[in-house]
Amino acid sequence: MSDSAQMVLDVWSEFKLLVEQVEEDVHKNAVKGNLSAGVRVRKGVRRLRVLGAELIKATHAARDEAKGVVVAAAPTAVVEPEPAKPAKKGKKTG
Repeated sequence: MSDSAQMVLDVWSEFKLLVEQVEEDVHKNAVKGNLSAGVRVRKGVRRLRVLGAELIKATHAARDEAKGVVVAAAPTAVVEPEPAKPAKKGKKTG
């Protein structure tokens, strides 16, 4: 099995495990009213979103590897911070 195919399977198993954990916390929050479980649900859903993106990238890499396509690394953009704006002075009163 290729590295990219193994990566797809690894990310998928992590995704499924996290879904099970989040499902337990959803039940605790909705049925039992456990507020801490609600926090864990929101955190888990954010992590699921990240894992979903990783899964998509891994499946694209596996597809490209199967086709024999060589994908060059995308150049990274350098983002420079904007210069700080000077504070405006307020109007003086009376």
